[in-house]
Amino acid sequence: MLLEKFPYFQTGDLGELANQFETVAYARIEAARLPDRGAAFRSNSVQSQKLSLYSVKSDASLDVVFQPVDRLRVIFQTHRNSRIILGGMEVDTGPRAAGYIMSEAVEAREIHPEGYRSLILRIDSGDLRRTLWSLCGEETIDPLRFEQPDVSNQMFRRFIRDAAFQAAHELNVVDGRFHARLIEGLHALMQLRLLLYLPHNHSHLFEVATPRPSRSQLVHAEDFIAENFSRPIDVVAIAAVTGASVRSTFRYFQQVHGESPYAYLKRIRLERARAMLADGGASRSVTEVALACGFHSLGHFARAYMRRFGELPSDTAARR
Repeated sequence: MLLEKFPYFQTGDLGELANQFETVAYARIEAARLPDRGAAFRSNSVQSQKLSLYSVKSDASLDVVFQPVDRLRVIFQTHRNSRIILGGMEVDTGPRAAGYIMSEAVEAREIHPEGYRSLILRIDSGDLRRTLWSLCGEETIDPLRFEQPDVSNQMFRRFIRDAAFQAAHELNVVDGRFHARLIEGLHALMQLRLLLYLPHNHSHLFEVATPRPSRSQLVHAEDFIAENFSRPIDVVAIAAVTGASVRSTFRYFQQVHGESPYAYLKRIRLERARAMLADGGASRSVTEVALACGFHSLGHFARAYMRRFGELPSDTAARR
């Protein structure tokens, strides 16, 4: 098992396992079936303030929901296939997949019918944004949203996945006096490579300057957002409609609307949700409205709605 020289947690007790998921992974177990004998679950870990590396071996059948947190989690599953749902979308997993990403502030669900083995990398999202700022010279407070890695992304496989496994093996053999330095180097390396080699909603900041879109191109982007607000779209798809670069589209939205394309999309979603909730002739629940407007985490929807309108969605619905 990877990281076998490092501290581990091991149990065959469901209560202990549930507590471990809650305190370490900020997750709750929805359903579980443990084997009759032996340890159902084991995890070895190397942890620092900014980066943690976990090696997990589970022989239990688990259904786990992970709460939105201010951390980025990169998971490489090495044994069996599972069902993974991230932000309402199902992604590929298993030994042949490149891996999958739990971005910050996104709820996730893992369903492991027959157990699994994984190597998990966890990075502080605030620190990742500060690294982005140092690389491109522009500060951002928007959450980093990474695209799910595809098996065809050879940069991700070579420079991120392979590097994580190499580090896990190296930590097992290197003298303990150098563990902290190795983790520090891995943290810096992984941050840089994730930002450079895995597309995300701030990738445009690395592009060279190009002419800004015309007003008519921006109108096309606005119309595209209005027509597809309930779907999972990103700044790359929005830019494709304009025919301009992602960087140009991003900056023009900032100049005209005072916000990024993602923030503009979120505002449109919230305004549509408020209109639906206030419609006296409708009988949709808050959950139905949230899903219809592209929000797949009710907690995230409620927090964003409160920040935008100063009340909960249920308060708006109660007045119709």
